[in-house]
Amino acid sequence: MEAQDIDIIAYLKHRGIQYWDTGNNISQDWIGIRCLWCGDKANHLGIHTTRGTINCFRCPVKGTVFKIIMKVERCSFDEALLTVKNFNRLRSTHSLPLPRERSFNYRSLEQQDSEINVLSQFAFDTEMLPVHENFLKSRYFDPIFLMEKYKIKFCGPLGYYKLRIIVPVFDGQRCVSFVARDATDQAESPYLNCPNEQGLIDIRDSVYNLNHANNPDVIVVEGVTDVWRIGDDCVATLGVKYTTHQVLTLSQYRRCFILFDAEDRAQDQARQLSYDLGTVVQEVIRLELPEGDPAELSESDVKSLRKQVFGKIY
Repeated sequence: MEAQDIDIIAYLKHRGIQYWDTGNNISQDWIGIRCLWCGDKANHLGIHTTRGTINCFRCPVKGTVFKIIMKVERCSFDEALLTVKNFNRLRSTHSLPLPRERSFNYRSLEQQDSEINVLSQFAFDTEMLPVHENFLKSRYFDPIFLMEKYKIKFCGPLGYYKLRIIVPVFDGQRCVSFVARDATDQAESPYLNCPNEQGLIDIRDSVYNLNHANNPDVIVVEGVTDVWRIGDDCVATLGVKYTTHQVLTLSQYRRCFILFDAEDRAQDQARQLSYDLGTVVQEVIRLELPEGDPAELSESDVKSLRKQVFGKIY
């Protein structure tokens, strides 16, 4: 299979990678994406849709679409050949398999506009029960502050999300998904995610707290409680596993400081994330904790961290 035989647009959609087919830097038979090899903030990596060639207008990267696929999949050329068999131009798009990681949840603008707030589909409460309050206060969080700033909600003792704290995920001012955290610490799954069919964005492609991260530099952590501890300009991948779409979302920032939990598995993922972000972000710095996780930091430690990263406490 040759590069010109690959339906690169179908592949990009399959992997949830944003592309531009009109606008600046785009000419006939070309599309553009953010370059995966340099600090591109726009769409300078051009892809010729019929020849299968690529060319970045900001850095020396050239080649074919196989180069992109090897970069995204983190695989060898032989493995890339196996991947692109599913994206042959001569095959029907209906024969494409589900993605290896996840199926990115695309919805039309009309659908999204009609579903402004994902939470409106659920009967979540604005008043917490003692179990919710005890859970938050035992971790030294102010429940009222969290309700006002992060718009958290609560579930009663019945239903699928019983006795959980609902943490909305926002895109701008719109709630696009949510995470439900068990407040009893007895559930088999501490976290439950909003089902993809009821969210506007696949939760695994979401980055938490983007609506409070307007600084050119951000701290990247794992979970929502880590964000609550550190505050503004701190975002979460919602778990140690991350997706290509999350990496591309974080490419809008100048510097990313990765602060994952101290455990070995989390640090292994932090190293990989550092490598992947390094292809799209100007500077990536991995920070390490001697033990525990960012949610357990003391107030003085948080102030010191923010002072070092942002040059100010708040």
